[in-house]
Amino acid sequence: MKTRLTPPFTPVQAAELAAASLSDTLAAVAGTTVARRVVALEGTPGRWLPRGFDVIGQRGAGLDERIAWALADARVTLPLPVVLIAWTPRR
Repeated sequence: MKTRLTPPFTPVQAAELAAASLSDTLAAVAGTTVARRVVALEGTPGRWLPRGFDVIGQRGAGLDERIAWALADARVTLPLPVVLIAWTPRR
């Protein structure tokens, strides 16, 4: 859940808002015409993940390492158009 949203929201409200934000973001990405959609995920995807996404494991300590590993594991060769969307739930 998003701890920086509490207050003014309760922890439950913050978690619901974060889930809605993730759902909206994934729906927007799913509606694009792209060669590939990849989610680097720590854990197992749930019903919240739309079809059409490749899932790879997330690894690395900090955000910089996680981004570098996600690009490497997705076999992205730069420079080519890449859009990175970071969404990190707070625990």
